[in-house]
Amino acid sequence: MADDGGEAIKTAYTNGLTSAAQAIDAFESGILSSGDKINESLAYTATSLSELDDLLGYGAISGQAFGMALQTVSDAEAESYGLDVDKYEDYVSLLQATNEEYENNEFLARQVALANERIAKGTEDLIDNWDDWNETLSDYVESGGDILALADDWGELKEAIANTFNMDEETVDMLGPDFVA
Repeated sequence: MADDGGEAIKTAYTNGLTSAAQAIDAFESGILSSGDKINESLAYTATSLSELDDLLGYGAISGQAFGMALQTVSDAEAESYGLDVDKYEDYVSLLQATNEEYENNEFLARQVALANERIAKGTEDLIDNWDDWNETLSDYVESGGDILALADDWGELKEAIANTFNMDEETVDMLGPDFVA
């Protein structure tokens, strides 16, 4: 009987260890699951492809979270530049279908499509509004660089220049109207 008692204790002990290991596994899975959701949520806070790439590079998000957020973040960035998102998505698909460099690199295809679409939009805006903006720039030069001469058109002109040269509007502001005039 003493052996039966020892076996019973050993079995209970083994079952207890197994149950504890299962509880720890379940707890860790829950933490990892929560971590994945936090990781994914963090990825969706990115406001640009560059920011999303930085989050991945710094190890703040996983590759899986990066992939899940890629289209949403890039579409939002395209929209923020006033681009037609459907046209942008078509361009991304075309790049991936016709160029093996982009076939398996959606991130790069999205970067190239975004830059090219911005350049095309900016160039189109400059062409469409050149007569008005040329007059405004002439007034600016004739006024000796009085910024008030640009007041009505500077915002739109700055946006078109930023798109054409694929830079942010703050950089255009830093360069100033003399860069354009």
